[in-house]
Amino acid sequence: IYSEFQEYIDNVDSILKLLEPKAMKIRAKYMKENKVKPPKLSEPAVDAFFIAMRDRIDSANIDEYKLIKEDLSNFGHFDNSERYWDTWLYYIDKFPTSTLRISDLNLDSLIRNTYRETILYKKIAARVDNIIDLLQRTRGKAGPPKLKKPQTPDKRSNYVVQVHDPYDGERIEENETLMLLKWENGAKRKDPISQTKLAKYYFTSFPELSKWWYRRASDHHYPDALFGRGFCYEYGYAVDDSNLKEAVRLYKEAAEGGNSDALNTLGALLRQADPQLAMELFSEGALRGNLDSMCNLALCFLHVEDLALPATQAVRLLRCGAEYNHAPSMHHLGNCYALGLGTVKPQLKEASHYWALAADRGCRDSAFNLGKCFYEGISRPKNYEFAYKWFSKAAENNHPFALYYKGLCYHEGKGVEKDNRIARELFDKSISQSHLLPEDLLEFLVKRVEETKQ
Repeated sequence: IYSEFQEYIDNVDSILKLLEPKAMKIRAKYMKENKVKPPKLSEPAVDAFFIAMRDRIDSANIDEYKLIKEDLSNFGHFDNSERYWDTWLYYIDKFPTSTLRISDLNLDSLIRNTYRETILYKKIAARVDNIIDLLQRTRGKAGPPKLKKPQTPDKRSNYVVQVHDPYDGERIEENETLMLLKWENGAKRKDPISQTKLAKYYFTSFPELSKWWYRRASDHHYPDALFGRGFCYEYGYAVDDSNLKEAVRLYKEAAEGGNSDALNTLGALLRQADPQLAMELFSEGALRGNLDSMCNLALCFLHVEDLALPATQAVRLLRCGAEYNHAPSMHHLGNCYALGLGTVKPQLKEASHYWALAADRGCRDSAFNLGKCFYEGISRPKNYEFAYKWFSKAAENNHPFALYYKGLCYHEGKGVEKDNRIARELFDKSISQSHLLPEDLLEFLVKRVEETKQ
């Protein structure tokens, strides 16, 4: 049976024959006795196997649950498959009175408090393994990020924020006119890819033309163009008025076409209303290589309490994103190190390191955190000039607390010449930019501003 299995391993119809209990027992016994490493199944074969196993669980009666449990346990080499652990959860729901043992799950001990939580943990771990493995295979393995080496002895050269890329990562040829001519020729031939590139190119310089090309490309139901139009409707850019309903419709169509940015945006819109669905959307986006989705999935693991998800898996995802120089992942990884989430204990030195990396790539929250490190002397030497510099960088993007601390620098003359007039202007601006803060942080900021003014 095992030799025949090798021959038809990629045949979905033949793989279903393995669902026969006798065949599974013989195969499992043969593999255990001869220490044979199981061959790797193709993805369609794995899906077909577990779909059929769920059908078998549905049709089984209470007397057959022991046999199903034994057969499912024999396929423990699928422990790196999310579908394997999902099938175990399905089995528990179908037979709640069934008694499980550690050996049934091919584990040495319970990782969580109950069997259900342990299976959920393993399911999430398998999902994270799959996301990271797929990302590394498609993008190539990347080493850990490092700060730029200074060309001069001045240490401040380590902390220069890069200029924003106006072309959104699109490769620009030496001859920009020739590049535009190529895109325009493709657009005239009704190529939606060229039309979408032109829409992105003119997005900030010529909004109306950008809107026109997005509409032409979306007529072909091109996912990237549908997402671009949805973005315009959500924020009221190059349209008569913002329309969230129309934006969501376009996002859904783009997501159905495989656009990972649309999957991530829909997840963000549903994060509060339906956390479980949002997590599934982030997972799908992450599987398509979207670093924003992977970062948001990690935040779901950290913040959605009812899912009982481990912080260690969130840190794994954030660390993977940081390896590819994703600024939000670096920022949140720094927060995890600062709070001791997913790590043995708080490590402020590592936290400030990742904040510096994220601030170097334009993250305003990390720039503020780095400024606080220099201002308070946390894990870095106290330096008011550096603190003022990073508060200023964060304040350029209207960070409320950065505006307050920049004003505090002017108020106390730390890192900059004392000027109470500028300080009061910055204090007032910090309050005006705090409307998006949670209520407790808003009260805290208002209280600090009033105390400082007095």
